[in-house]
Amino acid sequence: MGSRLCSPLIWCISFTLIFTYVLQLKSMADGLEKISAVVVLSTQCVTEEIVVSLGGLLYFQDYKAMNSVQWGFFVSGNVTAVVCVIVLTHFKLKREDERVNGLSFPAKVVTDRRDESYSLIMADDAEEPLVLTSEPNTPDSQC
Repeated sequence: MGSRLCSPLIWCISFTLIFTYVLQLKSMADGLEKISAVVVLSTQCVTEEIVVSLGGLLYFQDYKAMNSVQWGFFVSGNVTAVVCVIVLTHFKLKREDERVNGLSFPAKVVTDRRDESYSLIMADDAEEPLVLTSEPNTPDSQC
């Protein structure tokens, strides 16, 4: 067991895994700051599935046993996943642009939603905290 841990290949793979995990977290955080979570998570999931399927295909050398029909299913499945994420991203960004430009909702709805969100924020900043008790709050009640 000790001789396996001394292998440079194990250390190289371990370092690569840790490095790519940290980069994945950073890219996910950066993406969530700039784009909708629907786009970021869909892109990450499709990318991960394609990498995993290619890794398994290469590691277990399944490509040697695949016939043309299986290759067709494999390639078409991966292409379909990528195209679907691209279409989803296009529709989501188009919808967000419409909302920003005020084309999707009437101004009254946007204003009402904004007022509701401000009232929730103002309720959070209230000076007196809201206390929920099972007894009615009367001056005669004793704690």
